[in-house]
Amino acid sequence: PDRALALPEPPKEASLARIMRHYARGEAFAARGQAAQVLAESRAIAKIKASDKNGPPAASMGKMAAKILEGRALMLQGKPARAAKAFEQAAKIQENTFRYAFDPPPWWYPVRRSVAAAKLQAGDHAGAADEAKRTLEVWPGDGLAMRVLSEAERKAGDAGAADRHLAQARGLWRGDLDAVALSRI
Repeated sequence: PDRALALPEPPKEASLARIMRHYARGEAFAARGQAAQVLAESRAIAKIKASDKNGPPAASMGKMAAKILEGRALMLQGKPARAAKAFEQAAKIQENTFRYAFDPPPWWYPVRRSVAAAKLQAGDHAGAADEAKRTLEVWPGDGLAMRVLSEAERKAGDAGAADRHLAQARGLWRGDLDAVALSRI
């Protein structure tokens, strides 16, 4: 987080770089549990005037990044149902703008897994499982989506499926899978 927060502001004409700097700062504040600062970075992104012409879709990336940070802030504030809605908006942007259009994909993770994590935190276990499965259709090796699926299955009473999916998640993830908070997925 310290390195992300120390990044200097790029020039005004570098809108995508400015968006990504604020996004990185928002994720750094989220790692520290500072919801107000995460929301401030989301709002800073929303103010950046970006264009999708002549390069990567900066305007779409900005809208998506702002919604992801809004969702992160809401998760930290204990409002997972509202977070799920913000993540859903970001996931739709990702799917409608970037799906199949770029290789490698321009965004670093499948945003739909954040929808799944928020629904799980909100107690919507069936919805969380559905969102995790949707994620895994497009990103089959996503260990965090697999973990959310496992937790949703366990909460729904399907221990066998939960154990299988958790074992798969552990095989896909490097590090302590259990240490990743739902608010950071």
